[in-house]
Amino acid sequence: MARCRSCDAVIEWAVTSPRGRRMPFNAPIVLTTTFDALAPVGVLYVDMDRTTSHFATCPDAARWRRNTAPRGARVR
Repeated sequence: MARCRSCDAVIEWAVTSPRGRRMPFNAPIVLTTTFDALAPVGVLYVDMDRTTSHFATCPDAARWRRNTAPRGARVR
């Protein structure tokens, strides 16, 4: 468990993509297991129906957003 540096809320971090990107979620995170016929073990994933991204509730979320403009794009 960690705390948000902006609003001091309790958050948990989870890896959200195969590239290893981390995302903050409001605690507690609800995990669900899925089984694939090709995978020998179950895969855990964040149940987004029962878990909220901290970006959706943090009053300072805009402060932490990254610039998503393509490289070379003009920023006005």
